[in-house]
Amino acid sequence: MKPEDYVKIYNAVPIFRSLSREEIDEVVGASRLFRAPAGYTILKEGLPGQGMYVIVSGMANCRLKLHQGDETPLATLHKGDVFGEMSLIDDGPVSATITTVDECVLYHIDKARFAEMRTAMRPAAYKILRALAPTICERLRAINARIGEVFAEPEKSLAIMEQRYKQLAQHSRIVDAPQTDVRRREQR
Repeated sequence: MKPEDYVKIYNAVPIFRSLSREEIDEVVGASRLFRAPAGYTILKEGLPGQGMYVIVSGMANCRLKLHQGDETPLATLHKGDVFGEMSLIDDGPVSATITTVDECVLYHIDKARFAEMRTAMRPAAYKILRALAPTICERLRAINARIGEVFAEPEKSLAIMEQRYKQLAQHSRIVDAPQTDVRRREQR
């Protein structure tokens, strides 16, 4: 690669900033750069992870499926943000759905290729893991804060949950109503 290519990579992918040029070459060899159109689902909650993604340009939304079947937004991801990073560490399922807001350019670091780098004790793999640690800690702190909010004001949280339950019950009645009419006609 040309020297200006390394500068572009360092600027576009903050977690690569501690890597030498040789290490960048190694990571780029285990990665692919691709474009995803607006509205494209990159990761689907519950499916196996296939590696880590870094947003080079564009935006993506992170959503979590709720017990009732609808979804709640967790975050909007921008240039330099990473997701799917846990699949580089363990084999658990993807914990949220990631969908592009607009056209995105992304780096995908393949899980299997990254595991090969770790097994071979390649410094680039460990530098990337070390660079991911603050992001993982920040996300854990945010989750703890959200849980703390529920317990800090239980009355407020309970009121929100009761309102949500009423909305779901109303929606359920609307969905079930036509079936009830059909059953009545069938019984005649």
